Amino acid sequence: MDEGADSDHSTETTFQTQQNVANDRRSIMKFDVSAHASADVSAATISMYCTDSSGAQTGTWTLRRIVRTTWAPTTVDWLNYNGGTWTTAGAGHNGDDHSSTNQLTGTFPANQDLIGWYDFGNISSLVTDAIDNRSGILHLSLTLTQNRTTVWSWASTSHATISGPKLFLRVPSLAGEAQLILEEG
Repeated sequence: MDEGADSDHSTETTFQTQQNVANDRRSIMKFDVSAHASADVSAATISMYCTDSSGAQTGTWTLRRIVRTTWAPTTVDWLNYNGGTWTTAGAGHNGDDHSSTNQLTGTFPANQDLIGWYDFGNISSLVTDAIDNRSGILHLSLTLTQNRTTVWSWASTSHATISGPKLFLRVPSLAGEAQLILEEG
């Protein structure tokens, strides 16, 4: 979602994340983990392919659960979601639009080009919450919490040659640990 933009970005090959006074960009994504409702998830990691990190400054990122779950890729923009209006533009309101409970925060490496796959730490508590309380649907927002000129571009599910965001689940089983890979969508 780009600040001020009211258009459908669902067919674009990349999506962007940036926090800047002139133009915020936030990314939202959805994963269906309902097929694993009986699983005990010991670890979960979001992995996304960075196609461009122009400016290559360090930045603090946060993954948060989106509270409003009626959005779809074709009906969401900076101001609206599926016919409703975000309380704060860009799904920015803690409580009504997103939740800071069980959020995960980290920092991109300083002065490095991030082109390639980037793993966003263990979000098993968010996955377990989605399984236990959200019908197995995990709605996430990726935001930056520092004012930077760097724009991080990530491959979307519409990218022709690179996979979009993936959710890796580690699930203990009788035969050891199994790793399940789910694609965003």
